[in-house]
Amino acid sequence: MDIKQLEAFCMVVRQGSFSKAARVLGVSQPTVSAHISTLEKELGCELLIRTSKSILPTDKGATLLGYAQGIMSLRQKALEELSREDSRYTGSITIAASSVPAQYCLPELLSEFSREYPGGILPAAQHQQPAGCGGGKARQGGYSPYGRQSGEHQLRVYQLPQGRACDNNRQ
Repeated sequence: MDIKQLEAFCMVVRQGSFSKAARVLGVSQPTVSAHISTLEKELGCELLIRTSKSILPTDKGATLLGYAQGIMSLRQKALEELSREDSRYTGSITIAASSVPAQYCLPELLSEFSREYPGGILPAAQHQQPAGCGGGKARQGGYSPYGRQSGEHQLRVYQLPQGRACDNNRQ
């Protein structure tokens, strides 16, 4: 039993026709018939009552339909969740840096950040004394020079190796 077979089964019941189901699924009618036939052989029972005017699920078919619809729903939720994963990191970030790192280090780091988190907004502003650096305010808010992790959100702090100058042209 696979997703394509369950999808075909659900669509045949919903459409009441193999040919209509095939049209909706974008496959041929023989492909839909093969999916249903394989499913019935694997489960060892008839799933559909075929008449000249309609197609209805048998009792076992109705039972499978409930499970199949649940599986299809979970599949859709998983696809939606995974497609949103890249965009779940959205919002803005404020970076505090003195003038030299701001001019020579941050451009490369911000470029890397933008590639990793395309939904992030980085406002362009430079101050002589970065906000939040005086009077220990950054530590009071729970942030340390090494970062903070909370729930699903993580603050990464990039630090150059000791004794290494900023080089915007490094490879």
